[in-house]
Parts: sequence; structure tokens; C-alpha cells
Amino acid sequence: MRATGTVVDRIYPFLARLQHMSSRIMQVKTMVEDLHNVLQRQQEHLSQLDHRLVDSLALAKDLAVETGQMSSRSSAQRAGGSLGMLGGRASGPMSEEVPGGLRSGDFLRINNLLDRQISLLEQAKTSGGQASELSKRCTIGTRILSQRLKEAG
Repeated sequence: MRATGTVVDRIYPFLARLQHMSSRIMQVKTMVEDLHNVLQRQQEHLSQLDHRLVDSLALAKDLAVETGQMSSRSSAQRAGGSLGMLGGRASGPMSEEVPGGLRSGDFLRINNLLDRQISLLEQAKTSGGQASELSKRCTIGTRILSQRLKEAG
């Protein structure tokens, strides 16, 4: 626009800058709303992950208890000197085999592996919970930012 020598000449740069800032605020607002939606979806996935980790941890603990009980029963059977067919194989004080053809050393290895799995699942559960909390904080932050941008626009 050409200069007219009026007050509009001094106001126009300010209005142009205001229009530009308003346009940028609307762009940022759209990006914040998109980010908010993504974080909400992420929160849903983290929640599902947390539930699956809890279920896996419970399963690993149940397996550890079961293998521990089987190991205890087989030890008692060996100590009692019982001879018989367990898991289709001969078992007795000399063979150290237990139900399913596993040896007592196998149970120790299985228990150790289950203990390690339980530890890893507990660590994963903790990490998932921390990620979930961070996601919640980000979601709240984007909601606040979006509201402030609406107020500024």
C-alpha cells in the first residue's frame, strides 16, 4: 500500500505484524491439538502395555511357584526312595528325574530363568508406569497450552 500521510501509515505495520502473529498462533494451535491427540493415543497404548506387563508378571510368578512346587515334590519323592514311572521315565533316588523327564538341575535353571524374567518384567512395569506418568503430564501441558493459545487468538 502507498503511504497516505495519515495515522493509518503508522498503524498499518503494527496491524500487519499482529495479523502475522495471529496466523502463526493459529498454526501452533493446530500443531498443539495434533500433539495432544497423539499423546492421548500414546497413553492408551501405554495403559494396554501396563496391563499386559502386569499379566505377564503374574504368569511368571505363577510359573515360578508351580516349578518350585514340582521341584519340592520330586525331591520328596526321591528322598522317600519311591520308584516308579513319572513322565514316562523311571525315577528314583538314583536318577534325579522328575515329572516330564526333567532333572532337578533343570528345575533350578528354570527357576533362575523365571526369577530373571520376573525381575525384567518388574523393571519394564516400572518403566511403563513412568512413561505413562510423563505422557499424562505432556497431555495436561498441551491442553493448557492449547487453552492459552485460544485465549491469545
